[in-house]
Amino acid sequence: MAAVQTAYGSRLPALALGMIVNQELHNATSRVLEDSTAIGYGRAVFAGAEDNGVTATPSALFEGVTIKDVTVVGDAADTFEEGATLPLCRLGVIAVQASKAVDKGDQAYVTSAGAWTDVATDNTAIVGATFDGTTSAAGLVPLRIK
Repeated sequence: MAAVQTAYGSRLPALALGMIVNQELHNATSRVLEDSTAIGYGRAVFAGAEDNGVTATPSALFEGVTIKDVTVVGDAADTFEEGATLPLCRLGVIAVQASKAVDKGDQAYVTSAGAWTDVATDNTAIVGATFDGTTSAAGLVPLRIK
């Protein structure tokens, strides 16, 4: 029988996309995805057409960041599909994928494609959200939502 895993790290990674980073106070809620295109963990979502609906299309009505859910079953791994109930982080610190180098304390913005950045030009500001870590290039970084 072939070995499934032969190397082991000494500790777990510090961050995983869409995971709550620490045990600080955080607030989570759930909403239903209205988009026909599936979205992954650590993505910003905004108010949709229905009261409990959300979309990945940026707008001024930020609803939260998708939290990793290991119980999700769908066609694509690690994604939520149309009609799925999404767990959302609305307050706290959650791991997101920065699209470029960012510094701790930088204001967080979302591009029209849903990428996290610190660039204001042509992007949607997430009021009360700042990066809570520094990256020297694109990569996982904690995002603090107040």
